[in-house]
Amino acid sequence: MVFIAVCIAFFVGGLIVFRKYTNKERLKSSQEAIIAFMNIVAVLYAVLLAFLVIAVWENFDKNQDNVSMEANNLGSLFRNTKLLPEPVRSELTKELRAYEYTVVHYEWKTMEEGLASDSVKNIITEMFETIGNYQKSLEKENIVFTQVYKDLNEMMDNRRLRLIASSDEIPSVLWLTLIVGTIATVFFTYYFHVEHFKTHIVFTVVIAIVVGLTLFLVFVLEHPFQDPWKISPDAFEKVIEISG
Repeated sequence: MVFIAVCIAFFVGGLIVFRKYTNKERLKSSQEAIIAFMNIVAVLYAVLLAFLVIAVWENFDKNQDNVSMEANNLGSLFRNTKLLPEPVRSELTKELRAYEYTVVHYEWKTMEEGLASDSVKNIITEMFETIGNYQKSLEKENIVFTQVYKDLNEMMDNRRLRLIASSDEIPSVLWLTLIVGTIATVFFTYYFHVEHFKTHIVFTVVIAIVVGLTLFLVFVLEHPFQDPWKISPDAFEKVIEISG
């Protein structure tokens, strides 16, 4: 992975420069003070990193649940629409299939840029017009209509949450703090007195890999609808398979 390779090159390069221009005897004499100070920095950094990983993971998991609930609303609409009379039944079924197809094949792509699909917006307008026209023809309250209207609004609410999540990001100040903390933590490891330079390089490479993977994990979870590991629209496709 390119990001991990960059981390390794950056931190190992820093170690080489540091060892070249630093007096070894001075390093030995200040080991205890440096280790004590590094422990403070490392603990603060670890707490911040753990907080961010947990926060973005919970948010990623919540977004997966929202997608599943939106797909579930779609499935309920398919089921309840079958109880409506013609021609509203055929019209709404056609629009629901168009909604599923457009969300999966178009809106999932536009969400990578934090944008909604205009095509989906148009289909939503058509669905509400179809429901509205049917409501005007009702002489009394209809239980099926009430449930269909409820499911449609809940699906729109879950879609809105999905779109908001596609553009949400961790505040820049948190990323800045995380990056500075990473550099500071690794930098203090340069002060460790290791006789064999190759051994010190191995230690630095291991730390760079762990830190790099963690930062990459935070970045991926922060963007739940972007590659390389985005939330899949499979739930919508399964709804179509089940509904027939």
